[in-house]
Formats: sequence, structure tokens, C-alpha cells
Amino acid sequence: MHEIQPDANSTATQNVCDVVGHKSDTQQTTIGTTRSLMAYLKGVLSKVLDINTSVTVPSPDETASDNLSEVVGHKSDASQNVIGTTRSLMGYLKGVLNTVVAIDTAVGILSEHVHGICKVYPTLAVGVPVISSGTQWDLGNFVEVVPANTIASVYDIHEIKIEGFNKTGTYELVLYKGATDIEVGRVRITRDSNSPTFGFSPFMTYLIPANERIRAKVAHSADPAATLTISIKYHTY
Repeated sequence: MHEIQPDANSTATQNVCDVVGHKSDTQQTTIGTTRSLMAYLKGVLSKVLDINTSVTVPSPDETASDNLSEVVGHKSDASQNVIGTTRSLMGYLKGVLNTVVAIDTAVGILSEHVHGICKVYPTLAVGVPVISSGTQWDLGNFVEVVPANTIASVYDIHEIKIEGFNKTGTYELVLYKGATDIEVGRVRITRDSNSPTFGFSPFMTYLIPANERIRAKVAHSADPAATLTISIKYHTY
């Protein structure tokens, strides 16, 4: 279909070419209902040019926001990855880039699974007893497995070592990380009268930040105060 080129500054809206406009349309810097895309685009460009000729570059890490240039920022602004009220767009953009780089590095670590040597905790000591509550399938109290500031590198847990139990049946073990006890995973372990008192269960977690504590809870399928003694196998990165 052949469309007729509209006149310059036409206010008609009968077809697409009227909305797109004419190369000679006058710039438009206020919103209305009769101007073309060409006019608005010229208006945007004119405002950008006005800003470019009137704006002075602020000092690095300027905290004021009295004008647009202070909001945009300086090329030397420090990276900012925490939301606040005094940092520039440049600072936040650098923060986003640094975060993306960190994520890309972490993804590379996970995809290639490049880690340090296998370690255990506790090491050269007995395991940690975790006790269920007095109710069937009810998690008991928190028990600290790895104290805070113990594992000084980023790490992930690969395995739960079972070092002892005092009741047959099924245990449901849950591990938590950090000061707010965020769950990092759970596993079920079933023991009967023929089971050895030792064993292991695979237990894969995501990367846990350095120095984060690990705490545990356990529930049991039948008996109150059932105790499962554990340690963890982990890798640092």
C-alpha cells in the first residue's frame, strides 16, 4: 500500500504516515495530541543539546543533587552497590557492573567446579550431636555445627558425615547459614537395627560466604530426643 507523505506540521492522525510526520516538522518539547513522532524526537534532541551546553561536571563522588549533572555524576565516582540517597548514576552503574562481574566469576566457579582441597568440620574432634524435639516429625532446637568466623573462604558443603545415632527410624536434618539462619538444604537419613553407626549422605549447597556460621536442626519419625551426630565435608573456593 502506498502512503501519501503528510504536510509539514500536519495535525491529522488518519494514517501511520501522519503519526510519523515530516522531515520538516518543527520540534515539540511539550506533550500534546496533534504532533508527530518526528516533532517529539526533535524536541528531545533539542533538550539534550540544551543540557549539554549548560551543565558543568560535578566533583567526583559529589553528594548534592541540586542539578542533573550531580545526579548523573563524574567518571571518577566510586562504585556503589548499596542503595542510598547521595550517590550518582555513575556510581550505581559501576556497582551494577562489579556485581555482574562477581556473578559471572561465581557462575564460572560453579560451572567448572574449580575448588580447593576437601576439608571436614569438626576436624580432629568428635562430631556434633543434633537432637530432635519431643514430638514426632518436629524439628528440635538449633545446634551450632560451624561457628562464625571459622571457615575464612567462600565454601560449599558436599556431604554430611554420620558419626552416630541413638534411635532407629528416619531423621530429617536441616542446615542453616548465617546470623539469620537461612536454610541451605535438608536431607533424610534412615537407620535400622542393622545399620552401622557411621555413614554419609550427599549434601550439595550453593556457595556460602566466608565466615558464615552453620547451624542444624533435626526431626525424627517416631522417638523424641533422637540424636544424630554429624560432621560436614566441604570445599573452599
